[in-house]
Parts: sequence; C-alpha cells; structure tokens
Amino acid sequence: MRRHRAHLGPPLLRREGVRPEVPAAAAVHLLFGIWTNQVNAERFWNRVLWRDDSPDSCAVWCGYLNELGYGLVRVQGRLRSAHRVAYELTYGPIPENSLVKQRCHDRACCRPDHLELRRVTRLTPEQVGAIRVSPLGCRRLARIYGLSFQRIAVIRSTPISI
Repeated sequence: MRRHRAHLGPPLLRREGVRPEVPAAAAVHLLFGIWTNQVNAERFWNRVLWRDDSPDSCAVWCGYLNELGYGLVRVQGRLRSAHRVAYELTYGPIPENSLVKQRCHDRACCRPDHLELRRVTRLTPEQVGAIRVSPLGCRRLARIYGLSFQRIAVIRSTPISI
C-alpha cells in the first residue's frame, strides 16, 4: 500500500543536478556490482525529492513505502531499503554487522548527510551480567561497550531469567 505524503508539510521541490557525487572508484563495486553505471544511479536519484536547499531538510523517497514508512526500491528483482541504497551509492558498500539509520528520524529520508552507520553489537551473557551489577552509570557503560545509554538502561531493567 502506497502511503500518502500529505504529512510532509510544504510542497516538495525537485532539485535538478543536485545529487551526491559517486566516487569513481566506488562506482565499480556499488551495491555488490549491481550499480555499475551512472544511468542506474541517476534513475535512483530521480525518485528522490528534496524539500528545499537548507542542510536540515530531508530528501524524501517518492517511490514505494512499506507499512513502517521506509522507502523500498527493487534492485535485480530484490526489494532493498532506499536509504541503504542511497548510502551505498554515496559512500560505498555497507560493512557487515552495520545498520544505516537516519539522523533526522524521517523513515523516508534518503539524504546522504542524514544517514549514518551504526554498529550492531551482540553481548555475551557475561557482559550482560557485568552491566547489570556495575556501579558505573549508564552513559559511562555505553561508552565502554559501544552501545546507546538507552540500551544499557533496558539491559539493567530487564529481569534476570533463570
């Protein structure tokens, strides 16, 4: 089901010629060899609408949106998240165990400067136990383990299962 974009505020403007530059070396291996020429990258960026010229404005995916509001694009018969494709077209392949998140919290945003990599961390049971009994604060533990302080707080507040 395609979502209606009335909630996005002012009318969207198409910015011709203002698309992120793809490094020449990255163009060969973008999207695991799928985007080997600029034509496919141009087709992708033509489906993105920029709200205005300010650095805080989002570049909204105007293609298909899933039920959660994330943009989806079909690449070689497979649906991929539009913000992940935008990241790969701009910066190159996404490392394993990494997520691409929008800093602006707009799920349909594909603007490369709003996208950031976040590492997925799996904790061992020993680490979870150490977090629960540690006298350190959540923010300090978050820096030590490379997690958000909210996740540390959730680990501390979750009951221990026997």
